[in-house]
Amino acid sequence: MTYDSAFTPHLAYLSEPGQGPVKYAFRTNRWHIDTVPGSREARYVDIVVDTLGQPVIVFGTPDSGVWLARGIGVVGSEEREPLSAFHQPPTATIVRGVLFVPRASGVGRHASSVLLDITGRRIMELAPGENDVRHLAPGVYFLKAEGGRMKDVTARTAKIVVQR
Repeated sequence: MTYDSAFTPHLAYLSEPGQGPVKYAFRTNRWHIDTVPGSREARYVDIVVDTLGQPVIVFGTPDSGVWLARGIGVVGSEEREPLSAFHQPPTATIVRGVLFVPRASGVGRHASSVLLDITGRRIMELAPGENDVRHLAPGVYFLKAEGGRMKDVTARTAKIVVQR
């Protein structure tokens, strides 16, 4: 669950515990509920609201990886375009329990990595080698390498999906 700048609640959830389809709901004077296209086999879901007040829903399926759904429209108006979903390549690294972080070439001995949530908030520091992530909620995270001489931001960032 998240809120937009007008404090409107937005919710993304699995219709059945541990499985899709993904439902999206927001509340104005009543709850509006949509089913996210392509989410029938979803196993995890997360949501944020972008700076335009649009929901951004990330969900994963066991066979086809990570998907992204966006909604368009003005909150509070009955006239909205439906949610649309599209596959988000490259697929994420799926992790259960332990996240292994390799030592990147060109990175100094004291360089580190961090794990960020979908909003970009720092969740934990990661060291080269095995990192226990069993305490994290299932969902989409981003591994970001810090320090070193890597210049390309895409080489320093990776999508991580934590599953139970």
